[in-house]
Amino acid sequence: MGYRLLFTMEGRAPVVHLALATTLRLRCQRCLEPFGWPVDTDVRLKWVGGPLEAERLDPGFEPLLLPEGGLVNPRDLIEDELLLAVPQVPRHPFGTCRADWASSLEDDAPRPQENPFAVLARCKR
Repeated sequence: MGYRLLFTMEGRAPVVHLALATTLRLRCQRCLEPFGWPVDTDVRLKWVGGPLEAERLDPGFEPLLLPEGGLVNPRDLIEDELLLAVPQVPRHPFGTCRADWASSLEDDAPRPQENPFAVLARCKR
């Protein structure tokens, strides 16, 4: 995992520039096999005192609520960004999963059935 944190000031507000690149090991929810999920994020966080300040942020910044005591743990910032990068339902990219749902769905597709009265017509002959 590679990350870079740069703490600066913009005006009177502290800013954190966080760059993060890694591969997370997740479990596919289709086949339950592990797979790698690449994460490459570059975000600029600006400290805010509350929701009103967050709404007035300049474009290109994400709000970061100033914690009590004013101290920030860099590990928490990295963890938050990793959690945001995890998909809601982790799964292999389409077509690469062992479960191969696409082909199994095609096999279960309803097929046109013969009219039951056609069977009676053949018996009548």
